[in-house]
Amino acid sequence: MVFGVSALGCATSRNRALGEEVALRKMAEEELTESLQVRDRLLAVISHDLTNPIGAIQSLMRGVEDGGEALSQEILVEIKHSVNRAG
Repeated sequence: MVFGVSALGCATSRNRALGEEVALRKMAEEELTESLQVRDRLLAVISHDLTNPIGAIQSLMRGVEDGGEALSQEILVEIKHSVNRAG
C-alpha cells in the first residue's frame, strides 16, 4: 500500500506541475495576442499617416513628369526644398 500512496503523490505533483505549465503558456499566449493586436493597430496608424503624403508626392511627381518642361527651374527647386523639409 505504501507504494500506491507514493505513486499517487508523484502523479499529483506531476499534475500540479503540468497545470502550472499550462497556465504559464496560456498567459504567454494572451500576452502575445495582445502584443500582436498593438502591433497591428500601430501599423494601421502608420500606414494611414503615410498614405496622404505619399499620394501628394506621387501626384506632384506626375505633374512634374507631365508638364515639367513648363515649370521654371525656380519652381522645381522650390518643390525639391518643400519635399526635403517635409521629410
